[in-house]
This record gives sequence, C-alpha cells and structure tokens, in this order.
Amino acid sequence: MNSTLRSSASIHVHPLPLPDEVQNRRGAHLKPDVLPAPQRQIVSWLHALPPSVERNRLLQYLAARPLVGLDLKELRHLWRERSALPQDEWMNRLVEFAENHPHPPQRTTLTPDSMVPENEEDLECIAWMAAL
Repeated sequence: MNSTLRSSASIHVHPLPLPDEVQNRRGAHLKPDVLPAPQRQIVSWLHALPPSVERNRLLQYLAARPLVGLDLKELRHLWRERSALPQDEWMNRLVEFAENHPHPPQRTTLTPDSMVPENEEDLECIAWMAAL
C-alpha cells in the first residue's frame, strides 16, 4: 500500500475581510439610529402639530438620538399618561422632561489631527513626559 495520498483538489485560501470591509459591505455605517417606539410615536405626533417654539425644541431633542435606560422608561410613562392630560399640559410635561434629561455629550473620536498639540508649550510637556 502506498502511504502517500495524492489529491487533485487544490486549496484556495482567501484572506478574511477586515471588520471595516464587512461593515461597508453591509452598509451598517449608513444605518441611522432607530428611535424606540414611544419616542418615535411622540416625534410623529409632534410633526402633526402646527409649528411652534416648544414643538421645534422638542423635535430637536427627541429626534436627535434614541433615549435609553431610565430616560426611556420615564418617557414611556409620560406617553401612557398623555390621554388623561390636556394638550397644553402634555406639551409642558414634555418640555419639562427634555429640560430635566439632557442628552449626554457625544463621544469624540480621536483623529491624528485632533491629537496634535495646539501650542508649543503642550508639545514640550508631552516630550518631557515621554522622556521620563
């Protein structure tokens, strides 16, 4: 018996795509954040109202990004109470909610340009710290 096996099949090795390439293929970076149900419903309700300063501020706040955690839980509670309140009171409660629950600051991504010191003193301090 011949102990060596020969195969006519060739093995093709393809490099695995990098995570950025996979994300670009799926279009994940283009997908906007989806608002949770009560927030989306309130935004739709606000769009149906005639323009006003309060309405525009609320739209700017609620449509900016999805609420999470306790903020979303409280918004759900407000949404359930809306039918028992007159429209003016409901708007006042929404304005109060927006004022009491500001959006957290957005995370800034570091780029090579943002890491460059703005003045010479900063550069000297960085070089001094790196020397230790």
